[in-house]
Order: sequence, then C-alpha cells, then structure tokens
Amino acid sequence: FARETVTRSSKETNITLLPVQLDYTFTIKNITWEAGLKSVYSTFTNDVFVGALKDNAWQPDDEFTAIYYLTENVQAAYVSTTFSLNPKNQLKAGLRYEHTATNLDSDSKQNVVDRKYGNLFPTIFWSHSLNDNNKINFSYSKRITRPTFNNLAPFMIFADPNTFISGNPNLRPGITDGVKLDFMHKGYSASVGYSYEKNSIGDFQVQVNPAENKVYQTAQNLDYLAIASVTVNLPVPVTAYWFS
Repeated sequence: FARETVTRSSKETNITLLPVQLDYTFTIKNITWEAGLKSVYSTFTNDVFVGALKDNAWQPDDEFTAIYYLTENVQAAYVSTTFSLNPKNQLKAGLRYEHTATNLDSDSKQNVVDRKYGNLFPTIFWSHSLNDNNKINFSYSKRITRPTFNNLAPFMIFADPNTFISGNPNLRPGITDGVKLDFMHKGYSASVGYSYEKNSIGDFQVQVNPAENKVYQTAQNLDYLAIASVTVNLPVPVTAYWFS
C-alpha cells in the first residue's frame, strides 16, 4: 500500500530590538569607578504554517500551525572598580544585576511562557607581580547565556515526514560560574580553569514519540555542563623576525 502526501511549510519571523544604554566613569581618590544602566526591549512574531494538499486546497495541520508573539524586557545595572592595592597587586571587581521578563502567547493560547527572574553577576580579577619576570592572575565570574530567538521560536523544519527540527519556547537561560588561574613567566604562560554551567543549552537534542512514530530535534536545557581546562603557551622563536 502506497500513499502520496503533498505538504507545505512556511515560517515568517519579524524581530524588533530596542536597546538603550548609559555608562558613567569617574575617579575618587585614585580609584576608578564605572557604573551603568542598560535596557533591551525585544519582540518577535513567529508565523508558522504546515499543511497538506487535499482537494486542491491547503489544509493546515493544527499540531504545527500557529502564530506566536514574544516580548522580552531585560533591565540591567552594574558597578565596577579598578585600583592598586600596592605596586605589586592590582584588583578589579564588579557587580551586575539583571532582571528579565519574558512572555510568549500564541493565537490560540495565552501565557505559553510567562517568566520573570533576576540574577546577580559578580566578577573579580586579581593580578600579582612576583617580580619583573613572573606574574599571577586570578579571576572569577558569573555570567548568563540566553537562548537565541532561533532556539526559542517554535518553527518546524522537516527532515522527512516523521523527523522534525524545532525551536523550544520553554528554554531557560544557562548560568555559569567560572574560575581561572594564570601564571606568566616572560613570554611563557600556563593556566588552569574550571566552569560549571547550570541549565546549559544543548542544540539538537533528540526526543522520540513512539506512539506517533515521530522524532523531534530541539534545543533542550541540560542539567549542567562542567568544563576543566589546562592551557600552556610556549613561544618558539624560528628566526629573528618570526615567532610561532
């Protein structure tokens, strides 16, 4: 038994971004300070159609056809300072606060995603000169990785009639804590680092629906992603004017 089905899919996504930023730098008693505010307002409309040709007319597939409306507002404020503890020790420290409000509606359902959250992101960098030829650097930072619009937009790409690639509107941002220690001797350097990312975003994660014999590939939040690294830089002079 053979069956022929003619299908059509389309996606139209309109994105609007409105960023506003204000920064201010000032010095108090030989200590440099930086402070700022930032706001990013964004919207997108994602119009997805998937249908089959029946009786010379395109009949939409209600499972995949919809119009989505997303608004996201990110408000941030930060302050940082740079100063010398003494001739051998330099310190830079900062703190940033971000608040995000995300709302996703569709033409058939309100508040598919309605999420509000705030986070503090500290950073610290310390540099210590052992002598004229040797230096140690230590850094710690906390940062956020937001899902891209491509990750979020509920689109559909057909690899075959039963295999789909899609966005995931329920993705959460990844939060990473990272530390790094560097040692430098003249032109040589070595460093060790470690980072731990909660809710890391993994692309093309496979989900199988055995009841419908369908395979979906979407971006998904992993529990965590931990990375340990060791880096060594050893410059080798080849000629007087060429280094590698």
